[in-house]
Amino acid sequence: MVRSVDMLHSVAMYHTTQEYEADLTLQGDALQRPILHNSPVNGEEKETFSPNKKAKPLPGPIPEIGKSEQAIEKREKIAAHVFDVTLYGNAFPPMLRTMRLARKLGLPDNTLGYVAEDSYRAPRSSAKPSKSYLDTRSNQMLRDLRVKKMNPEWRERLFQREKLPVMTDSRHARLIKALDSCDVLVVPGSTGSGKSTQVPQIILDYAIHDGKGAHTNVICSQPRRISAVSIARRVAWERTEDLGQTVGHHIRFSPQLPHKHGHILYCTNGILWNYMHHQPDHVLDTASHIVLDEVHERSTEIDILMLILRKLILNRKAQGKRYPKVVLMSATIESNEFIEYFRQPLDGKHGLTTSKFEIPGRLFPITDHYLEDISAQLSQSSEGAIGTLSQGPAAMYINAELESNSSGINATLQSDSDAVSPTIETPSLIEAGQDYIVPFELAAATVMHVFQTTRKGDILVFFPGLNDINKTADLLEAQEAFWNQNTPEGGGVKIFRLHSQLNDTNDEVFEPVALGWRRIVLASNIAETSITLPEVEHVIDTGTSKLMTRDSETASRGLLCQWASRQSLQQRRGRAGRVKPGNYYALYSRAREFETYLTPELLREDLMGTALGLKTMVQSLDIATGLTSALDSPKEEDIAKAIHGLKQIGALTEAEEVTPLGRMLSSFGTHPNLAKAVILGVLFRCLEPMLIAASMDDGGEGMIAKADRTGVELVKTRYHYARGTDSNIIASINAFKELDDAITSGDTNLQARLCSTHGLRRDLYHYQARTARQICERLHAQGIASIPDLGAGYFPNIPPELNTNATCTPLVKVLLMLSLQPELAARWSAHTFFSKQGLLMPEWRAVNSFLSAGLLRSGVSTRVSDRGDLMSYAFGKFVPDGNRIGMVDTQTITPLMAMLFGREVALGDSNTATLDKAIKVKINVQGHEVNLPTSKAAVMTMEMRKMIERFLHVAFSDLRIDGKPTAGKVSQYNTMFTEKHELRDAFTKGLIEILDADAEAEKTVLDERWLAWTEEDSRKLSDLAKRQAEADKKKAKPGISNEEAVASDKSAVSLTSIHQMLSNLPGRPVTKAV
Repeated sequence: MVRSVDMLHSVAMYHTTQEYEADLTLQGDALQRPILHNSPVNGEEKETFSPNKKAKPLPGPIPEIGKSEQAIEKREKIAAHVFDVTLYGNAFPPMLRTMRLARKLGLPDNTLGYVAEDSYRAPRSSAKPSKSYLDTRSNQMLRDLRVKKMNPEWRERLFQREKLPVMTDSRHARLIKALDSCDVLVVPGSTGSGKSTQVPQIILDYAIHDGKGAHTNVICSQPRRISAVSIARRVAWERTEDLGQTVGHHIRFSPQLPHKHGHILYCTNGILWNYMHHQPDHVLDTASHIVLDEVHERSTEIDILMLILRKLILNRKAQGKRYPKVVLMSATIESNEFIEYFRQPLDGKHGLTTSKFEIPGRLFPITDHYLEDISAQLSQSSEGAIGTLSQGPAAMYINAELESNSSGINATLQSDSDAVSPTIETPSLIEAGQDYIVPFELAAATVMHVFQTTRKGDILVFFPGLNDINKTADLLEAQEAFWNQNTPEGGGVKIFRLHSQLNDTNDEVFEPVALGWRRIVLASNIAETSITLPEVEHVIDTGTSKLMTRDSETASRGLLCQWASRQSLQQRRGRAGRVKPGNYYALYSRAREFETYLTPELLREDLMGTALGLKTMVQSLDIATGLTSALDSPKEEDIAKAIHGLKQIGALTEAEEVTPLGRMLSSFGTHPNLAKAVILGVLFRCLEPMLIAASMDDGGEGMIAKADRTGVELVKTRYHYARGTDSNIIASINAFKELDDAITSGDTNLQARLCSTHGLRRDLYHYQARTARQICERLHAQGIASIPDLGAGYFPNIPPELNTNATCTPLVKVLLMLSLQPELAARWSAHTFFSKQGLLMPEWRAVNSFLSAGLLRSGVSTRVSDRGDLMSYAFGKFVPDGNRIGMVDTQTITPLMAMLFGREVALGDSNTATLDKAIKVKINVQGHEVNLPTSKAAVMTMEMRKMIERFLHVAFSDLRIDGKPTAGKVSQYNTMFTEKHELRDAFTKGLIEILDADAEAEKTVLDERWLAWTEEDSRKLSDLAKRQAEADKKKAKPGISNEEAVASDKSAVSLTSIHQMLSNLPGRPVTKAV
């Protein structure tokens, strides 16, 4: 076998045809290692010493990972390779005992297929109110409105409303007339038109005047929580009401619903999709108007809502049933494609009638400043904080962008990447896995410049993501001297961070600040639409946004930073002139070209959750037929992959019918894999770690990835929390639990220490704790787990009987394999793994990354890996240069885990097997406790695998959403999840014994590897010392030529630096020169 972590080059390094010197930063000190790699020869890696060679920066993308001819040839070669794997004999005795006991307790011997659910009973709609009640309520609403008109506050606020374009020139009356004449009204309304706040009010007020107020219920969906809440509050204020009267909102965690009859309800697109999923008839019976706002964003939820509304309303219209009017609104919208979509016939039925009603905008004059102008202005501030921030990455970006014109900054920066030090400590313009990056230093410098050169008005800055927001905020908050010098007496500055993950603090931006104070709002695209920050006069725009991108060929995906669309830039610019004249600072050149519209999200995202949602609707839709009827339909192969994935996890039968498990998964309102993780946690009495994992939308990456942490610090922190498990998700689980303990105990000092020392984030903790509570409420309500008291803390109080096995790491790992980390890969070299996706590498800042190997010397890690070592991961992260696929959320696993819990395993001849249809392995058995030939061990392993499958089938077939017992009765369903169950408890106990025995044997092997590594490392240190002594001796000989002396001196210096570097690392013995 080839050691993937060699003695002297266990560092971050790329293999290329040339030799490169590796460079690694540990604890802030650059460790120069003049040990070079040749390109691999016949699949082997050769180490050479060349201390006189000139060091070169690390190259860019790894050429062997991607779609190049070299990559294809390499993949084909590795695909034919047979990896050696070892099953440990001490796992087989408990395996045999478990199989015998399971059969004795009634586990079927025959392999079971997933079966379709019994007929599903949809939730009953509430009783319809009588006509007399609605008429009485309508009359009361009319009287209330007349009283309001006598209120001076109402009149003043109405006066302000009437200044908006939608309310002027009798436009509101013409809007109602247009709406009455069609089924679907498309309303393009420019920025500042007032459409989001006024159109729903116009609809309700006209109905009230007509005596139909109680018959009119307007649902207005918004793309984000903050817009749904802020608009609802604004509309209630304009109507001189409290939330909960005729105006309300419904968002996740905190609904504030209005009166049932005669209202305006603002909700997120996700909430409306949930309504339509579970109770479509109730929504279509009770809603008079459904308004989809900001439809230009083309999120998956918007496209699916349009798909469903179009189909169901067409059906109702053909049947003569009542149906609501649909209004599509946006500041920037290509109305013709939406009009034609709803006009088209469907299923033999005539299309809906459509119309368009345009509303002009109201923008004050805006002065544009592009990067050319900003660069010239910043160059005048060569001294002080602004001058400092304008140098380095900011200056490099400015030069590259201005020189590249419209050819694309990415290409320019990549070609000049050798000029940027690749060490982890150096801010990089192009980060791994990202396309376009505007340095946050430039954004901070521009903020300070605008603050210094203008005396009033708030500043709004658009960033692609939270990491950039936090970095910039931390940088600005550190400039105390600058703010003191440039703030007038009695004034001040307040910095806000606005992002979808910061729900606890987002509302603070709407609170008034003291006179003389100015706001600096650092925001993602959350601030593009539907919210108004009235004091904003200056907008700074990086021109970028983060988008989920998926590659159909490699099944990889990632949240990538890309240039925004022109429609997004138009929206951002409009923020500056919403209520007064303003300035727009574009951190890109005038010549920069942008796409008009971004690709719809439905074409970029994983379709499993969407497909299951369509299939499990009360009015079930065929997945392929439904998705192909979308405004922009996904590729057939992407739809087929989603259906195949749902079958693999047991959500669908082979005939694409919904299983009991599929129905249960869809009820959680999250990705099916996340929901399955929770259900497995309940079944195996391991709920807490699986619940924490499922509540982390990003696998916990953000929980530890604080903005001011360097790459090596992040790796070391994750290793600290992984605690020897070599699992990124388990590291995140442990970090969450430690912070939860500190918060629950009220230890503020410990909280501060965890956040500062380890970079843990309280804001994400609160979001994930709320998510976990909501999941537990769902578990209890559906009768899967009895959790009657969630406790007063943030994270739910889980009953001990559901956590019996929560500390069993091997069990947690295999449950993660069955849910969140289903992909398998085998190590090929120090940096690369092979899977059905091709050649991959772990994410560079995570546990098990290629950087992590460099931590062996520091004692942070003790794992020495060999070719053929196995790993599971969540998915491949696509990198747009086409040459890299990163493995997200990796964990090391044993061959037995892969054989028992991998998605697909097929035995071959001569003790071989194929894992996940790609990885060929030869099975060896080591440490027999019984006389068991390898062939029989493999067969027994496969039989145990089948038994695990049968156990899961039996448990999942028992699931029912309506399986919660009623008063005085015992439910016949969900018994393996809620009751004491002899088969479940015995099987789980036996499985843990198997996994523990396997893990213990694996630990012994790894300890032996580590011992061999340290012995060889000591030998190499000794060899280096001898070479150092020989170099010194040669240099001291008389008669040596000048050329030889110089060469000897260079060699001696290099060897001395190597020796010092090696001997001074933490935990390393000092070897003196001989």
